[in-house]
Amino acid sequence: MAVSAWQDFQAALDLTVDHQTPYWDALILAVAASHGCRLLISEDFQEGFTWRGVTVVNPFIDSPSALLGRLLTRTGAG
Repeated sequence: MAVSAWQDFQAALDLTVDHQTPYWDALILAVAASHGCRLLISEDFQEGFTWRGVTVVNPFIDSPSALLGRLLTRTGAG
């Protein structure tokens, strides 16, 4: 199991201050970015919000992101 580094906590604080993101949501996004994720599926962020290379996709909106659609198609889930 990976443990978040101090840099992830600092990045989450920056995200909280700069974008008024709740801290625990910011920590999830910071850890995703530090691990090289490109896509974060969440209903807790603004659809399409991109931070440090991670784009947030809300799977519950009426017209889901094309990025999510391509991902689901590639994995055979769509």
